[in-house]
Amino acid sequence: MDSLSDHAPVLRWLDTLNLSRYANIFIREEIDWDTFKCLNDEVICELIYYFYTLTFVLFFIDLKMIWYFVRIYVH
Repeated sequence: MDSLSDHAPVLRWLDTLNLSRYANIFIREEIDWDTFKCLNDEVICELIYYFYTLTFVLFFIDLKMIWYFVRIYVH
């Protein structure tokens, strides 16, 4: 899949449910509407869990970097 137009139906559906924050998962995993219709609840939950885990890890890394810079510049 090379364009967002392949993902447009999924992105619209996510937007109508106010879940557009998950759009990047569906794009990254190349899930178009036909693929989406084949997914079961378990797979969708795994995708969302993956997103939250990744977000938490990145947030934690950002906090560590901020703390590191604060320690350097405060002392």
